[in-house]
Formats: sequence, C-alpha cells, structure tokens
Amino acid sequence: MVVLVLVLMLATTMCHHVWSSNISGQCIESERQALLTFKNGLVDKGNKLSSWTNTRPDCCDWNGIRCDNLTHHIIELSLSYLNGEIGSSLVELKQLRHLDLSGSYDGHLEAHNLKWLSSLPFLKDVGLGDIDLSKATDWFQSIKTAHSLTSLYLESCQLPQVDMLSLSNKNSSNSLTYLSLIFNTIHPTTFPWMLNLSTNLVELGIFDTYNIRGPLPNSFENMRNLEKIYFNENGFEGGIPKSLGNLCTLKELSLCGNNFNTTTLHDILELLCTKDSLQVLDLRSNQLSGSIPTLSNMPYLREFDVSGNSLSGVISEVHFQNLSKLEVLGLSSNSLALKFKSNWVPPFQLTSIHLSFCKLGPKFPSWLKTQVKIRDIRLSHNEINDTIPIWFNNFISKMEYVDLSHNQFHGSFSLYNVTSIMSYVDLSYNQFHGSFSLYDVAFPIYQLDLSSNQFSGSISLYNFTSEMRNLNLSFNQFSGPIPSSLSSHEMYLQNNKLTSLTSFMCKPFLVSSPHKIYVLDLSNNMLSGSLPECFGNFSNLAFLNLGNNNLSGLIPKSMGSLQEIRVLQLRHNNFSGNLPSLQKCEQLQVFDVGDNSLEGKIPLWIGQNLKNLIFLSLKSNKFNNCMPSNLCNLHAIEMLDLSTNSIFGNIPPCLEKFTSMVEKRDHHQLQTGSSKFRVDVPVDENGLRPMELESLVIMWKGVYYENQKIFESLRLIDLSSNQLSGEIPETLTHLVQLNQLNLSWNNLDGGIPKEIGKLSNLQSLDLSNNNLSGQIPSSLATISFLSFLKLSNNNLFGKIPTGTQLQSFEASSYTGNLGLCGPPLTNSSCSNGTNNGSINVVEDGDKWLDMKQFHMGIGVGFIVGFVGVCVNIFLLTSWRPVYFRFLNAMGDWLYVRISIKMAKFKRMFSSNT
Repeated sequence: MVVLVLVLMLATTMCHHVWSSNISGQCIESERQALLTFKNGLVDKGNKLSSWTNTRPDCCDWNGIRCDNLTHHIIELSLSYLNGEIGSSLVELKQLRHLDLSGSYDGHLEAHNLKWLSSLPFLKDVGLGDIDLSKATDWFQSIKTAHSLTSLYLESCQLPQVDMLSLSNKNSSNSLTYLSLIFNTIHPTTFPWMLNLSTNLVELGIFDTYNIRGPLPNSFENMRNLEKIYFNENGFEGGIPKSLGNLCTLKELSLCGNNFNTTTLHDILELLCTKDSLQVLDLRSNQLSGSIPTLSNMPYLREFDVSGNSLSGVISEVHFQNLSKLEVLGLSSNSLALKFKSNWVPPFQLTSIHLSFCKLGPKFPSWLKTQVKIRDIRLSHNEINDTIPIWFNNFISKMEYVDLSHNQFHGSFSLYNVTSIMSYVDLSYNQFHGSFSLYDVAFPIYQLDLSSNQFSGSISLYNFTSEMRNLNLSFNQFSGPIPSSLSSHEMYLQNNKLTSLTSFMCKPFLVSSPHKIYVLDLSNNMLSGSLPECFGNFSNLAFLNLGNNNLSGLIPKSMGSLQEIRVLQLRHNNFSGNLPSLQKCEQLQVFDVGDNSLEGKIPLWIGQNLKNLIFLSLKSNKFNNCMPSNLCNLHAIEMLDLSTNSIFGNIPPCLEKFTSMVEKRDHHQLQTGSSKFRVDVPVDENGLRPMELESLVIMWKGVYYENQKIFESLRLIDLSSNQLSGEIPETLTHLVQLNQLNLSWNNLDGGIPKEIGKLSNLQSLDLSNNNLSGQIPSSLATISFLSFLKLSNNNLFGKIPTGTQLQSFEASSYTGNLGLCGPPLTNSSCSNGTNNGSINVVEDGDKWLDMKQFHMGIGVGFIVGFVGVCVNIFLLTSWRPVYFRFLNAMGDWLYVRISIKMAKFKRMFSSNT
C-alpha cells in the first residue's frame, strides 16, 4: 500500500512538472526553432508560411501545424505546394506522427536524403508526392529502417536507382502497411526487394514505373496480409508467378497495361486462391488470349475489366450468374459477341459498363433497361442499327458519361431535363436526323459531340443555362443563325449550313465577364455578308476559323484586339481591302488569309510583331508591293506561302534567318500520337492543349492538300506566281531543313545557286517558268530525297548532271530549255560540247558560255564587220571600183546559177505532168 501511494505521488509530481512547463500553452521552443530553420530552406510562393514568424510565438497556431493538446509537441506537419529544400531540421520534431509535404510548384521542392525518417520514432504517415528525390540515394534504406512507419506515399518523386550492395534483409520495416511508389522509375533489380519490404503490407501500389521489363518477380511468399495490388503500366511480360496464388487475403488485383501474353484469363483465375472473396480484377491491355470463363464462382466480384485484350468467344447470361455485387463491367476492344435472351434480367446493378468494339447489335440491348444505376456507358463501334429507346433517352439525362458513337443509330434525338453534371456525351458518327434541341438543361455538360450525323434545321435552345466546355456539332446540316445563347469553351460548328453569326457575336455582355469562348470553328458553312465589329467581346479567343464561307467586305478592325489568338484562318472568302492591324496579336502562330481579294502592301507588322508565326499564308490575293525584308524576323516560320499575288522586287537574302528551317527539330518538340500539324492552344483558364488543324491547305509537289499527315514535319517556301526578279539568293541554301521550294512563274534570272545541294532534305523543287540561265549545278544530283523537280521553260543549257535522281524525272521537268542535253531528254547525247549539233557551246573550265553573251557576240560582230567595210570603201578610193566589180560579178554568177536551176525545175515539172 505504501509503495502504491509513493508511485501515485511520483506520477502526480511528473504530470505537474509537464503541465507547469507548458502552462502557457505554447509549443516546445526547440521545435519552433526547428520549424523556422525548415522555413529558411523554402520558397513560399503561395504565402502559406506567412504565420511562421517570431511575432507569433506559439507555433501550434501556425498554418499546417497540429500539436498534442496535453504535451504541446508537434504531432502533424501538413503543407503543400512549396519550393526549396527539405532540410534535416525536422529530426527535432521527436513526437511527429503525420508528415505531408506532397505537391510542389513545378517540382522544385527537393530532399537530398531521407535519413531523418528513421530518427522520428513515432512517425506513422508520410506523404512526399511530387517532391524531387533524385539525389536521395538512401531512400530505400531509409524506409527499411523507419520502424514506426505504417503509410508511405512517394508518388512522382524521381526516385534514383538503389545501390544493391547497401541492401540487406535485416532491419526491414515490420509496421509498413500502405506503400505507394506510382509514377517513378523503379529499376528492375530493385523491384523484388519491394515485395519483401514488410510482411505486414496490406496495400502496394507500384505502377507507371516505365522501365521495368521482364517477368513479374515470383516473390510473394512472405506477403500473407496483402489485400490490394496495383501493378499497372510496368511492362511486365510473360506469365503470372505461382506465388501470387498464395495471397489468400487478396481483394483487389490490378495488373492493367502490362504484357502477360503467355497466359490466359482462365489460367489466372485458376491460380487465385481468393476467387470467392476477390472484389476487383483489372486486367486491361495485357494481350490476354482465349475465352472468358464463367465468373459465377466469384460472388463478391465488384469490378471486372478485361478491356483491350485479344479475348474471343460468346458471352451469355451464364457468365454472370451469382454476380449480384457487380458494379463495373469492362469488355471493350475484344473479339467478343454478347448474346443474351431478350427477357434476361441481370442479377446485378451496374454503375459503369464498357462494351465498345464488341458485337452487341444490331438491336439496342433491352436488358439495359433494368440497369437504373448506370452513370458511365460506352457502346461505341457495336454495330447497332436501331433507334434510341425512349426509356434510354430518359436515362441519358442522369448519366455522367455516354458514348454511343460509331454505330448506325437513326431517328431523332434531343437532350432535356438534365438533372446532374454530364462529363461526356458522344453520339458522333451515326445517322441521327431531324432537329436537335437542348432544353431544361441547368447542369453543366462538359463535352457534347453530335458530329458527323444528319441533324438539320436550326439549333434549338430552351431554358438552357448550362456551362459547356466542348460542343461539337460539325458535319451536320444545321442551318439558320447561330443562337445568341449558345456558348462553350470550345465550339466546333464547321461543315454545316449556318448563315449568320451577328446576333451570336454582338449579344450584350458585361465588360468584366466577356465570352468564355476559346475555340470557335465556323469554317465550311454558308456565312455571308460582312463580319460585325464585335470581336472585342471575345478577349479569350485563341482559335478562330471562318474559312470557306461567303464572307465579304473589310476584315473588322476589332479583330486586332484578340491578344490571345493563336490560330486565325480566314481563307477562301471574299474579303477585300487592306489587312487591319493585328500587331497586338503577338501570340499568333497560324495566320491564313489565302484565297481572298485583299490588296495593298504586305504589312510591316507581320515581321515586326508576329514573331511566333509557324504558318503564314497570304496566297491568291492582290498584294502588290515588294517582299518586306522584316519577314526575315519570323524565326519560327515553317510554312510560308505568298504565292499568286503581284509581289515584285528581289527575294530578300536574309531569309536564311528562318531558324526553324535551319535547325533540326528536337525529338521532344514533335507531338506524339499524330503527325498532323498541331498547335498548343488554351481551351480554358487552366492551360494549353495541342490541337490538330484540320483545314490547312498547301501545295505539295504540284498538288493542293488539306492537312494531310505529312504536314507536321514539313518546312516549305512558296513564292510562285508573282513578279519577283533578280537572282535566287545563295543564302537560301542555308535552309538545310527545307522540304519544298517553289519559285516558279516569276521573272528570276541568273543561275541556280551552285550550293543548292546543301538542301539535303529538299523533296520538292520548282523553278520553272523564269529566266534562269547557266548550267544545272552538279550538287543538285546529290539530294537523295528529291522526288519532284520542275526546271522547265528557262534558259538553262549544258548537260544534265548525272546522278541517281535527276535522270529519274520525266523529260517534261526540263523542257523549254533549248540548251539542255542529256538523259532524260530525247537529245540524250552531248557530243563536242553541243546539245544537237546546231549550237556550239564553248566550255571554259566548269562554266558554259552564257547564251545571252553568245547572241550578243554575234550581233556585235556583224555591226563591227559592216561598219569596217563601209569605212574602207569611203576612205580608200582605189578599193571602190574593185569592190563594185566584185559585186557585179557575184550578182551575174548568182543570176546564171538561179536561171539554170529554174530551167531544170520547169523541165522536170512538165515531164511529170
């Protein structure tokens, strides 16, 4: 009893000491100083550390800090989006339980080591996502020795390769239950160690690690508690290891985006010992083959997705017996035929169903009528030839994601009474017809795609107040004016029969709240008349295409206020007058006003202000001045088309400053997934998105093309059909990345540049119909990619250089040059320096005599000879009788010879008759 009293007294004294030492309620001073030291290594762009000052002594009140209510030790530090470096001062936070520093501006928060993790004995949860750990080579060993850790999240941390010699099976963490290393580069030799990091792991996520190749390690023997595995997008190959079958607590298995091509779905299901308890099975995109066995022995299955494999066979209601808990079903992109009885009532209620690229048609599946909880349905490419049932039309307004594209749905369709947010509705590439209406739509529809159907009539909107981000009504037959209430961040209305946009463009708006339209495509409609001066309402506009309409008059001056514009296409209309000033449109990358009736000078502001231009087309207008030398400031230009105007003067030698035609494009600059011409365009306030341009027109190898796949990598200059004169600048041969050069139908003279062979990437060269002279440079024969050549109708002469390329073109490429000889011309031999035996060509070294000089020499010689004879007769009187007797004798001789020939001719003619 006495001992008990003493113990109680001692405990009371200790508690009193702790309480009295923190009677003020402030945090521990050493921990406060540690936080201030930690702050010194950070850059606080978001002003999140404004409360971390000496004027606020209690650090428990600082932003991101939580303290224990009794001891006032810091137990939680939670901040995000910081820059700078995580220092070792955090080791002073001895009672820290939770640490979350995930997220950083531009990935500029870094830590050079993680050794301090093992010095925090009570630390349980750590989140360091998006922090740069590329220099923390001790990261794995630090995890192994942090014995108190239960949850660790290191997403997108640029983890470095582990030194395998420093690893051991000792001191492994026995407490870690949740580990996420997604979006890192895990070395294949490190991966097996991950599987033995902790025997208590419950959830393990290692996916999108990019460079793991080879089989999935057979190292699951000691992971008896594992319930969730996420090994997506790792590049695993071959089969599934047998030790995976020992995980009898497994509830969720996700292996999508690998290459388990040596096994079948049947083998995987047979291997698992948790078929009766498995809840999630995600095996998308693994090249699995074979058929899908019945799933009736997996009663707790909630998600089943095998989309994107090579599975085949017939799916019937037998496969889904006993699956009363199934919510997600994914069978897309397989060779599967779904055949269910017309009266089948599934045992489940799906929320998500993906059956695209399966054989589901021709009738719309009636069993879907029972699935009243569906929020995500994808039935594209299903060979359905039917109308949309009324009951399903009522379902659509409650769904979040609907994809019925690329079928043969017909009949009418309208969207009404939308009662929830709709992320995506795609009914494109069907045969819907008649009118289309949007009414009673108050919730956002982020993306609505009705393109490539046969909708007609006006676009009808009733009680439509929805926020829309992407609206695609292109390639239909909509007519009439554009509704003034229609608005979306992206509006694709091209290839319809729309006639007016005045009410749409000029509707009243608040200066503080202009139209949030970033992309507007109205090309290939029936718009006519002049454009209204209302572009001031569209300050966010970054993409505008009004090409291929019947618009006329002047281009509005207000278009010059579009300071965010990247793409401006006005081609193939009837615009006239001068170009308005667009000098404030400095973001412009694509500017196409070709095929109009614009006139005047090419504005100087193009070269002075539009220095981001990639594509510039002024073709087929009436511009009538010289080519401004400041166009050479367009260093980024890749396609320049000034053809078919009245531009005169010389070609500026400074075109060699077109940097993009000189330097080879870096690999990372090329857009992946498509080879069409693309431009980064803002489509909302959050950033840029690469956008394919569908209506760029260029002449390529003598034929007009509209945005073919070759466009992305092309660099071309087209100055054809103008009145340019002078010589071709030798500096053009510096544009070594140039693919096409067209200078035809001008008045250029002089020779073809000697060093033209430097244009090693040239595929198309047209210099025809000029006044070029001299020999074809031998270097032209060295351009191995050249596949289109026209040098016809010039004054070239001499032998066509011998090479692989030049003899492969047709003779028409060289015709109209009287002095040329050699294959492929019919006068293929060039003997004695002549081309056909009638014209002598003098050779001096590597230069042939210019034909103009040859003709001038003949004229000068005749004049000199004639004047010389006349002077001699006039000055030397003794020569006169001799000269005239010579002329009389010559005349008599000619008379006699002609008379004899005529007599013989008459006798021959009379005898024949």
